Amino acid sequence: MTDEIKKILKSHGEILKSHGEQLDLIATKVVEHDERLEWIKENMATRTDISNITNTLDRIVKLAEKKDQELTFVTHDMKDFDDRLEKVEHDVRKMKPALGLS
Repeated sequence: MTDEIKKILKSHGEILKSHGEQLDLIATKVVEHDERLEWIKENMATRTDISNITNTLDRIVKLAEKKDQELTFVTHDMKDFDDRLEKVEHDVRKMKPALGLS
């Protein structure tokens, strides 16, 4: 073999070695990305999951709004009750001396 052919073969061998290293790196990255993609698929919420969560939150909000309205009415009723109780207590305080109970 001539020196020139040996040089060319050596150069091609180095290029092939470099390409092999690049292919190894690419293959490693593909495997890493496949593993990541699989993890994402296993842990990602689907549209159905999000829809179920949204529907549940909507029901909870409606219940909270209903309870808030009920609390408003109960608070109003309690105030009316307190006002009536104060009037009755006032009337009782007035009646006791007249009945000789004080």
